[in-house]
Amino acid sequence: MKIENKEIAIKIGKKEYKFKNLILNNYLNTYSNNLGSGIPIISADDSVLNACYIKFDTQQTIDEYSTTMSYDISTYYDWYSNTNPDKLITSENSIITKYDYDFSVSNLESYIGKKIVGIGFGEYLSSDIYAYVDISNANIILQANQEFTVVRTDEISTEAIFSSSDILYPTHLTPIAGAFDTDNTTILYKTALKSIGLGQTATEMYLEYMYDDIIKDSWQTLYDGTSETSQYVGTYIFYFLGENYYYDLYPSDNLYPSDNLYPQSTKYKYLIYKYALLEYNPVSGEIDLDNGKYYLQALPFDISNKINIYLRLEREV
Repeated sequence: MKIENKEIAIKIGKKEYKFKNLILNNYLNTYSNNLGSGIPIISADDSVLNACYIKFDTQQTIDEYSTTMSYDISTYYDWYSNTNPDKLITSENSIITKYDYDFSVSNLESYIGKKIVGIGFGEYLSSDIYAYVDISNANIILQANQEFTVVRTDEISTEAIFSSSDILYPTHLTPIAGAFDTDNTTILYKTALKSIGLGQTATEMYLEYMYDDIIKDSWQTLYDGTSETSQYVGTYIFYFLGENYYYDLYPSDNLYPSDNLYPQSTKYKYLIYKYALLEYNPVSGEIDLDNGKYYLQALPFDISNKINIYLRLEREV
């Protein structure tokens, strides 16, 4: 799975400037909690970037390890109540999320004539930042009596094969780890990883292992220092017992291959993740843990021994 900032568009009056921002490790860790959790995330705003922070004049050093920033003004974007259909564009392989941050002209009067040097994004109730763009070299000056807006567009995508009779897209990839109603304002479902299995086809599990039975290690952050464009983050490690999914014939201390005796390849061709769709009541916060609705995410593989499974989230830069 990959998460990418497609664009940051800054509009001041009739002028528009476009950038791409740095997605911080802090956001990758938060997002990946939704991707791999076997427990539904009740707090719907964990991965929603509903806050935008502006810093004027004084530059600061922000890198992928930063979690906070110094800022002068901020604004809140009510992403949940906004009915703009473009705020969440879904397909079987990707989720595109758009945020529109509008700064009130009256709140900008003290900063007229100042240079915007940095813009951060985060969750409004938290002091953490999840993404940042340094625009100190763009020489963008705040002008009097002009509208000031920031629009960001993100995409998270997967190569997994999607299948479901209950939903049209993988809801765990959305910032709310769930699905809205047709008006895009009321959360209908929350998502939880229910099980991992193996199949001969991408649309049906022949062997299924429940989440609670295969979790091996606690949450951890792993960094791949050899890659400039990817990051192992928030990775749950799962473990399958080999004898459960490959044939029983294999070399040992007293059994050797011959012309008519040799190891056979696995009969399973797909590793399949099953995500449960849990009906969510936004008023009470209650969820239905057993409504039978789900979707599958399948990845082709070819193995003949036991494996460790990682949920990997990459950052595109």
